[in-house]
Amino acid sequence: MRIAMFTNTYYPFVGGVPVSIERLSKGLMSQGHQVVIFAPSYEEDNEKECRKRKDQKINRNLNNQGKVEQETVEIHRFKVMKHKLSNGCVIPKLFDSAIEKTFRQDSFDVIHVHHPMLMGYTAMYLSKKYDIPMVYTYHTRYEFYLKSLRMFQDTSGFNEEESMKAKVKNKLLQVTSSVIIPKHNKVFMNRCDAVIAPTESMREFLVNQQVLTPVHILPTGISCPSKKRVLTESKLKSHIKFITIARLEEEKNLFFLVRALELFKQKNQTSFHLSIVGEGSMREQLQMEINQKGLAENITLLGSKRQDEIATLLQDSDLFLFSSKSETQGIVLLEAMSHQLPVVAIEANGVRDVVFDGYNGIKTLEEEDGFVKAITKVTEDIDFYHALSEGAYEVASKYDYNQVALEAEKIYLSSLWNKNRRVAHAV
Repeated sequence: MRIAMFTNTYYPFVGGVPVSIERLSKGLMSQGHQVVIFAPSYEEDNEKECRKRKDQKINRNLNNQGKVEQETVEIHRFKVMKHKLSNGCVIPKLFDSAIEKTFRQDSFDVIHVHHPMLMGYTAMYLSKKYDIPMVYTYHTRYEFYLKSLRMFQDTSGFNEEESMKAKVKNKLLQVTSSVIIPKHNKVFMNRCDAVIAPTESMREFLVNQQVLTPVHILPTGISCPSKKRVLTESKLKSHIKFITIARLEEEKNLFFLVRALELFKQKNQTSFHLSIVGEGSMREQLQMEINQKGLAENITLLGSKRQDEIATLLQDSDLFLFSSKSETQGIVLLEAMSHQLPVVAIEANGVRDVVFDGYNGIKTLEEEDGFVKAITKVTEDIDFYHALSEGAYEVASKYDYNQVALEAEKIYLSSLWNKNRRVAHAV
């Protein structure tokens, strides 16, 4: 099959959606399918670059199953608006004629769109015009990310006029998150041929939102490295290396981690360090909080890192901490577990689907004392730690990206069959 992926975000932007698209594309290509990604340009001067089709030479050869395997994913970059959102996302130019011009030069079998807005509209238009089935993956709880929009920022005021504006903004934020976004997404999904949810809890959420299109479960795939972790009791007690991976945005709840580790430091004599991998608009505020809590030597903001650098950091760490409550699935949790890292996380959607208490980690309420107790329990008992480490690797190994690609293939074929059947009945 020839599959067109449409996305509002892709590398060099760092986030879960680009990772998911890259892994799925890699798995599909290993099965002999051809993948083309339509993604935004992140170049400062992208006008000229994106006016023409970027023809990349794609090398293909036979894999060990005798299928033609695409070695390099084909990417077509489209133009974007000059202004970016505060979280670094760019805004696509929906009416860039080069998108359709490029699209119609190929004979695609399936459109797989990864956002219901912006490029979601373009994908829907192309799906309808060229009668190609459209599959959508529900990656993001958009209602949790509205504060990235300028219109919803700075909602506190100091004088009466500013206070009134803040109240209006807060009311608009509430209505948008609780009514407008869910309604919009439901309508979009009910116009798709198939919807993908990354976890069972997200599938149930969408069904409860009255999504009538068939909803399939398909997680983001990962590649598990060989087991290498050997941790001694003396090493764990002398210095603990924590790590978390998250964009530095409000919805990732990183200030909770700072408060929790302040308490951990007060209650424990153990030396520790937390590496926070990620970039975002709250970096300055987060660093200020770290300094004010006296944790400058214990917590380091490392910024964005390449995947190979992240793998090295995970391999060198002891415990993965996670405070986000806005995940549809825990991609970074699985990445950490693939390196045999146990997890301590706040219980939330996306977390409860992959973290199982006493098996590969511990889930807690959003309460600093309970979170610290969980960290202490994992790090003070070396036998318990090793058991969680083994469980973490076992859970992660079930999410191999090649197996995920096989399941995606079934969803695509089902969508094609249903589309063709509807056309046949209409004739």
